[in-house]
Amino acid sequence: MASLLAPGEKIRCWRIVRYLKGSNALSYVAEFCPAAAAAETKRMRDRLLRKVGEFDPDKDKVFLKQFNDPSYRDGILKPFVEYQDKIHKKVKACWKECNCFCRELDSFIFDEPKPGKRGYYQVQEYYPDCKSMKDCLEKDDGKGKDALSWTERLTHAKMMTYGLMLLHASGVVHADLKPDNLLIVANRRADGGLNEVPTALRIIDFDSSLLADELSPRHRLSADPDKYRYRGTEQYLSPEHFGGKVPVPASDVFTAAIILCEMLSPDGHPFPFAHEEYRDAVKKGKCNLKKLRCGTCQATVGVIKACFAMKPGDRPTAAQLLRELKNLPVKL
Repeated sequence: MASLLAPGEKIRCWRIVRYLKGSNALSYVAEFCPAAAAAETKRMRDRLLRKVGEFDPDKDKVFLKQFNDPSYRDGILKPFVEYQDKIHKKVKACWKECNCFCRELDSFIFDEPKPGKRGYYQVQEYYPDCKSMKDCLEKDDGKGKDALSWTERLTHAKMMTYGLMLLHASGVVHADLKPDNLLIVANRRADGGLNEVPTALRIIDFDSSLLADELSPRHRLSADPDKYRYRGTEQYLSPEHFGGKVPVPASDVFTAAIILCEMLSPDGHPFPFAHEEYRDAVKKGKCNLKKLRCGTCQATVGVIKACFAMKPGDRPTAAQLLRELKNLPVKL
């Protein structure tokens, strides 16, 4: 198993600042460490700046994920890292169109033969004052004291959908969309003040993502590919996830529509949370969505419901869903 890293420990050119609880992988706040990079410092800096653009190694903290040590010996690790690099290259290209994505700054396999430290590491942008969409939705009390205003909810809904549209156009399927993987961050102007919409959205966690034209090495190199299952998250699984099929762009649309219900409708999550009840309701099309917070808006309700079709080809695209969201009133 991977060992928990202590503050001050160095992994390649990154120094651990503190441990972050609550993540599936061991996660930390870290910072660039020129001393650890030694003679490679300039080359390392140049590579980082060339890779991500607006990033200052001297000032910006990073989010570092440490994956379990046994995976270091897994035969699919190297092809998986190469596959992830292809995905993140496409995500960064999407970021240039819309900065609603959390970018990967660095990734590497750490070879030092010290028990518990060997393995795969990802370094990503760090947002110090962020909350997950899940946290914001759970703080709603139904009495006008919601964590997010209607304007923020609709803005984030459109941004999430626009982000998916860009990902799908570039050939990337997120495959694990959920409120936990949507970060809400302060939306600040260049002078440090907050914009009219005080929060902004970032789509994170591409560990389960796929290239639409290339199967994941986890699937291709599995001992029994016919029995391989894509992970996803309960209560946010598309029919493809629990049907044993490879997730496609329409799978993201299905999951995004669930999140839209939670964000935009007083009815909340449209399906039961219990494992088997959820799957049964999805298969039978039993969706609990009647109206939106801005009123009935039956046309939009109908488009969101269409996203829950069992067959991927019967669902709207992210672009079609976005066009419908733009018809909703920005303010109540």
